[in-house]
Order: sequence, then structure tokens, then C-alpha cells
Amino acid sequence: MKKIRICLPPVFFALTLFCFSASLAAAAEWDVRSDIMRLRSEVPSLEAFDGAEGVIWRSFYEYDLMPDGTTRKKRQLLMLLAESASPELSTYIIPFPDGEGANLTIDSAAWYDAQTGALRGDLSSNMMDEEGIRYMSISIPDGAKRHVVAIGYTATSPMRYYLDDVLTLSGSLPIWEQNVSVEIPAGMDVYWEGIGVRTPTRERDSGGVEKIKWTLLNQPAWQDDGIVAEKAPTLLFSLQRGLTTHLKNLSMTEALFKAPQIPSSIASSGNNLLKAGSAILSYMRDRRLVVNGNSPKLIRNARYITGEGSWTSWEQTLIAGKWLQSLGFDVKVFWSQKLPVGASGASSSVLWDEPILKIGQGSGKDDIYFTSGQRFDFGKLDPSLYGMPIYRFAEGNIERFSLPKGSASEHQLQQMWRLNLSETGEVEGTLDLHITGGWVDVFDLAPTLRLEDVASLLEKKIVFSMPGLSLVGKSMKPTSSGYRFVFDLRAQLGIVSGTDILVKLPGGVPNALGQIPANGEGFAFKFPFILEQNAVVTTPAGYRTFMLPGKNQEGNTNATLESSVVHWPKRRRAETDFKWTVRNTSIDDFFAKTILEQARAALNWSRTSIPLRK
Repeated sequence: MKKIRICLPPVFFALTLFCFSASLAAAAEWDVRSDIMRLRSEVPSLEAFDGAEGVIWRSFYEYDLMPDGTTRKKRQLLMLLAESASPELSTYIIPFPDGEGANLTIDSAAWYDAQTGALRGDLSSNMMDEEGIRYMSISIPDGAKRHVVAIGYTATSPMRYYLDDVLTLSGSLPIWEQNVSVEIPAGMDVYWEGIGVRTPTRERDSGGVEKIKWTLLNQPAWQDDGIVAEKAPTLLFSLQRGLTTHLKNLSMTEALFKAPQIPSSIASSGNNLLKAGSAILSYMRDRRLVVNGNSPKLIRNARYITGEGSWTSWEQTLIAGKWLQSLGFDVKVFWSQKLPVGASGASSSVLWDEPILKIGQGSGKDDIYFTSGQRFDFGKLDPSLYGMPIYRFAEGNIERFSLPKGSASEHQLQQMWRLNLSETGEVEGTLDLHITGGWVDVFDLAPTLRLEDVASLLEKKIVFSMPGLSLVGKSMKPTSSGYRFVFDLRAQLGIVSGTDILVKLPGGVPNALGQIPANGEGFAFKFPFILEQNAVVTTPAGYRTFMLPGKNQEGNTNATLESSVVHWPKRRRAETDFKWTVRNTSIDDFFAKTILEQARAALNWSRTSIPLRK
């Protein structure tokens, strides 16, 4: 926990608050054109950001206390979108602050010429109320792309002395310049926690107002789709510290929550936990979450919460817990954090991310965990939860523990290639791809995935060293903890020279391996795993091999690598096998060198060729 404390004698507090009020009234309007003219020569061209769909020129947050203790948040954003930007980036959502008397004002919503700063057009904004959740929706037209979009707003909350927030300081777009400032009167404390955030600067004006400012420059785009355990740059600040108060409040919220009537189709499950849980999971998958699945972390007024949905993610999990309790099962509600904070660290109600159900099976069996958006069968740990620390307040104490990461066999990426090789070097056949456990998260697989979209997804997630590869989805089957896909394929694996064919081994490695640090320093994997690339290739008649790689096995109990290539000319059959097993997720500096070498071996496997001669 980091703490900033500014102290003046109590006699000066009233005077300080008065001066603080005056400083707020004198706050300047946002000069959008001035910022554009300043940044146009600083920010590199969009093409310099390696295929990004846009770039945020300036991201600005300012928080302060009003004279009566209520809070104000100002937000300013300058961004330039590429013409090819995805439709999701064409809508900007601003949540409406909570509480009676809260207010949201749009200060700027327009687009400007990126070179001259001239106003080109206004953006349309609409206040929405979707089943009790209010937000402002700002639409960015296609004509605004390749121009600078300016969005600014002021949100005020009636909650007194609750100056806090959790900010994720990176996202799908790179951010050139980013500032977060908090203004408080002297004599107050600000506590903060951060990931990838440096110590802030501090300035005090003549009125005794202290400004705490965090600055980040040239922040790359962030996607949590790797296998290395990393957190996006995140900042939490608050006037409060300690987890107890907020966990108590969450415990009370959970206890007072009234779930709708349990459906008869679920109630009939009786005392069979797996049957009841599976029925609830199936029932909830058919009901959407409010705000198109991006529900805020809240519980709405009871009149909006029905047995038919829709629900927020918090409501969905708590409903599942209440229904299971009504059937007599032992259910405890834990909570995950948006960033790791210790028991005495900075704390806030917005620190808590999702409720997690811990469901006891009894008879010495392992507990079951459940959360909103569960992708695997009931009883299987969702990939978003592997290794996650969770918390709850019970019997006067904070209870904390980390969820299991599972064994390597629970997290498999298996490729099975069955191919027919022609004398021209072309191959036809199938790819059987099995993805389980944490790899499901890496590949961003969801129950809404369509078979026709899988091939294009794989091309983004896997590097196939196979010229002319064409994949056509044949089948897709969810398993208890993942997915199995089958593809028809064509590719040019062989280079022909006379009667010789130099054949590349079929396979591909996930882009996620590129996340492994190349400097040999220690790190941690999100989960243990197995990566397999196997193939059975029918070769043309009359061909034999020479100079085969042979069989190889290396490593230790923490990580092993096995590979082999064999060919039976009379049977016209070649078999290739590659298997990398990583059992330990904590990688120290010594072990990191071994992991890096094995990762390179995995990458080079599909670059290996075998010679065939007639």
C-alpha cells in the first residue's frame, strides 16, 4: 500500500475547504484545438503502431471533492480511429454515476481535423436506460475516422468523501499520453495501489489544495490473451484503506439479496448437485446479461430482477447461489479483486470484480466453483478462475485463498494432422484440434463461437508454417472443459526437386509463446500445460526417407520435451510426434533459460523438414 498524507493544523481546515471550492470554480474549459495542435507533432502516425485499429492521443482523468464532500470526475479523451476499425470502437459508453442526485454532463463530443484542429462535426449522444442501468451512448460515424475524436464529460456523485476509483490504464488501443490527477484539501489522506504505475508527483497551490498526479506515456495496446501471468497497468486510489469494511458490506449485500423463484425444471433436480448445477448453468446460458453482456458490477432494484432475466453478472451469480442453497446445498460467496490488494491496502467498493460461488460436495470431494459466464460444464473450473485469489468476510475475519491452477493434463493444446502427400508436394487431409482448460481463454473461445469463424480465429492465434494452408471448418464439439474442432485442409508442404521431395513437418505454434521473456529472467505461467503436434502422413509409393531427426527426450520433472519422426516406406506412412509438458508455473531465473530453449524448440519443430527420395 502506498500512502500520501498532507497535514495542516485543524484550525486551517475550514479555510482550506473554502479555497478548495474556489479552485474548482475557476477550473478552465477544455481547449480541444490546443491539445490537438500540441500532440499532432508528437504522436507518430497510425501506421507506426503495428496494425492498431487506432491510437488514443490523450487520456485524462481528474477527480476532486466538492465543498459539501460530494465527488466530481472529469474525463477527456482524444483518439484517432483507423478506417478499418472494428464496429465495437464506433460506440463509446459512459456509465451514469450511482445515487440519487448524481449527474452526468457531456462537455465535448465532436471530431476535428488531425492537422489543423478545425471542427469537422459533432457526435450524437443518447442517454439510455436498459432495464434499470443508465448510461450515455456516443456514436462515432465512419466519416470521423482518420480524424481526431474528442469526448469529454463530467460526472458528479452524491456520495460524500468517496473519492476513489479503479482505472485500467491500457486497452485495445495504444495510448500516447495519459494523466490521472486527484485533488484533495490538506489534512486528508490518499492511499493507492498500482500495477505498472510509478509514484505520482505532488503539487500544492496557494489555497492548500494538493494535486496528486500519475503520468504514463506511450502505453502499448493490451490484450490478456497470453500464457504468461501479467496484469494490465492498473491504478486504485481511495481515501480509505483495509478490506474489512467493503467485504462486510458485500457480505451484507449477499445476505439481503432476494432471488426470484427457482424454476420448477431446476427444483426437480432434488439433492443431486451436479444435476442441479448443470440445470442452472443451462438455464442461465439462455438468458443474456444486460448491456449486451458488458454489465456493470452492481445489483439493481428488485423490480428489475426476475427469474427470466436479464441480469447483471453479479445478479446472475448470486441467483445461482440462492437457488442452490434453496435445494439444501452448502454455498459460500467469495469475491475476486480487479488488482491484488492486501488486507491493509487501499480499498474501495469498486475494487471488487466478481462474486465466486464455492459449493461444497461433502464426503471428502473437492469443492465446486461457479461464476457468471461459466464456459465449462458445471463442476469444472472456468478458465478465467485458474489460480485466482478470492476473499470473503466471515465470523469476524477475512478469509482468503487461491483457486487451483490444475495439472498440465487439464490444459492441453493438441494438434492431430492426418494428411495425404502427393508427388507434387501438395497435401490434403484433416486437422483435429483439441483445446482445453486455460488454452480456451488464450484462444478466446466462447459458447457463442460459430464454426465458420473458427478458421480465421486460428489464423490470428497460431503461426502455421505451412505455405498455402487453407482450413475449412468441418465440425465443432464442446467438451466438458474445452472444444474439439475438425478441419478439412489443403497446403503445399513439399518442395520438389527432380524425384526428391523436401517435406515440412505439419504443425503450428500459438502466438502466446512469444510472450515468454527472452531475457532469461523469472516469470510465471498462468497455468501448467501440454502442447502437442502430431501427424500421420501417407507418402507417395516408392519414396523413402534419409537423415531423419530421430527420437529426442529432454528436460526434468518441471518441464519435458519429447519428439520423434519415423517412416515406414513399405507402409507409405510417416509419423511425427512433438510434446512439450510444463508442470511448474513458477519459473525462476535458472529455470527460465530451460523454458526459453524448449519454447524455441517448439517454434522450430514446424520449421523442420524431412527429405523423401524415390
